[in-house]
Amino acid sequence: AHGLNLGADDYIRKPYDYHELLARARSKMRARQLEDRLQKRSEELEALVRIGGELNQRLGLEELAERVLEIARQEFDAAFVELVLFDPAGEPTLLYDTRQGMADPANVLARLTDPHSAIALVYRSGDPILLHGDDDGSEMVARLGRAGLSSAMVAPLRHHGRLLGMLGVAVGDQRRLSDSDLRMLRSIGEQAALAVRNAQLYAELQSYAQTLEDKVEQRSRELQAAQAELIRAEKLAALGRMAAGIAHEVNNPLQPILNCLEVAIEDSE
Repeated sequence: AHGLNLGADDYIRKPYDYHELLARARSKMRARQLEDRLQKRSEELEALVRIGGELNQRLGLEELAERVLEIARQEFDAAFVELVLFDPAGEPTLLYDTRQGMADPANVLARLTDPHSAIALVYRSGDPILLHGDDDGSEMVARLGRAGLSSAMVAPLRHHGRLLGMLGVAVGDQRRLSDSDLRMLRSIGEQAALAVRNAQLYAELQSYAQTLEDKVEQRSRELQAAQAELIRAEKLAALGRMAAGIAHEVNNPLQPILNCLEVAIEDSE
């Protein structure tokens, strides 16, 4: 009872068989490992729910990108985080990282065509990647060491099969990212992809609304101009009718005079 109160969850009686002792120890270790994995997964799910709520509150792409960087940096205690976003046409538009800030589109294209860039590899394959500084001697891995980083990973941001961007994380201090870290990054990428798509749709809606307002304003000016032209035409028509009436009123007394003149001319002949 004292042992159980101290935290033990099992016991065996003496004299014990060492085979049974090892089997029970292995069983308890597996149970503890499973419990740790379930606890970690539960914490990850809670974090993803929180992250999804935070990301979907931001409708501006730049603000959203900065928030994604900050979330990834905090979640993995990362030394370096970068994010590439594409526009609805699939063209790279934004490159953010925690060291240099926002880069121009020309630098984005250069990164995506670099054969030794992890971002470019994920861009070409569409699959996430996990690198360690103690892996084979490839140039991609060598760059980690030169940058003072020990492990890195990159995950795509996909929405309904369309690539919206890539999110990369790297750590230093001889830390080693795991497969569970990559799984968490992929989940964050899915949340970020949904938020990015919402932001793009919101921007498109704003653009459409602004275009519609401009068209309505232009049409209103055209209608006002047509109305002014119609009023002017009506005035000219009324003036024409008035002039015709005046001419008629003038012609009426002139006609007898003209007749008399014609008779006088005939008599004089």
